[in-house]
Amino acid sequence: MRAFRSLKKPVDLIMLPSGKHIMTNPKQRLYSETTKFDWFRFWLNDEEDPDPSKAGRYARWRELRKLQEENMKKLSTRQE
Repeated sequence: MRAFRSLKKPVDLIMLPSGKHIMTNPKQRLYSETTKFDWFRFWLNDEEDPDPSKAGRYARWRELRKLQEENMKKLSTRQE
């Protein structure tokens, strides 16, 4: 994660301290699946869930989007 930050690359990870790679805990699985669904809606459809409990998630993703846009601008100016 530190490498991505130093390169100013957008990255978002979910940490579930007691979770395992294969989700068997229903509560953790629901959180993981809901987050993935929201992530795809945000990045692919530019949609946000109005649920106030998710506001922090979207604020973080909007900042990541800004980083991505800056990176894309830098790439396009290098190719010109």
